[in-house]
Amino acid sequence: MGFFRRLFGGCPESMEVPPERSLSHSEGLLRSFLELERARVERGAALDSKRAELELRRVELDVAEMERIGTEKRKQSLFDDQRRELKRKSTEVARQAKAAKRLEAQNGPAHGQEMWCEECAAIREHRSPNHSSDLIRHANENHWPVTNRGN
Repeated sequence: MGFFRRLFGGCPESMEVPPERSLSHSEGLLRSFLELERARVERGAALDSKRAELELRRVELDVAEMERIGTEKRKQSLFDDQRRELKRKSTEVARQAKAAKRLEAQNGPAHGQEMWCEECAAIREHRSPNHSSDLIRHANENHWPVTNRGN
């Protein structure tokens, strides 16, 4: 209390001056200063509450964004798993087809399958080949029966 009296020459706002008594110049300044300070504190409190509301809203938006990203990552992970599974299956099918082709190459074409080259098809259908482009392949791959075109 002595601090205010020494500094401002008056008393703090908690000790109101009765309205009957006229205020001195220093008391009027002190009262206006305290009113301004009270208004500033109230405005600061209002701004702080708005700032807290905005921060809460920002955190809510961040959480929603993180949930959306998490959902997208889960969907992407499922998609990647399905893609890997399909790739694995198609690779397995390709391996089986390659193994069947290799086995067919070793054993010759199975009964009822298409012939490998024009030469084999011509022999099967008892005709002369339409072109001779497969003759080298027919000879190199030892298709059955190996024939001599001149005979």
